[in-house]
Amino acid sequence: MGDIVNTAAPVVRRGQGELLWELRAATSAGLSNDRYERRSLDLKGRSTPTEVLVLEVFGDTG
Repeated sequence: MGDIVNTAAPVVRRGQGELLWELRAATSAGLSNDRYERRSLDLKGRSTPTEVLVLEVFGDTG
């Protein structure tokens, strides 16, 4: 379960106004794949790119 939790946890980029969700977690949460920008990230310790959905965050993010 550790790998799933580590990969699926949303990552907040403070000050950037974005919330990144790992694609499998976002889909499980009911977020539509075609509604949000999709990115492929090369993460340290991962052998394959991680697909994420980008959600814009409004308000004070810093």
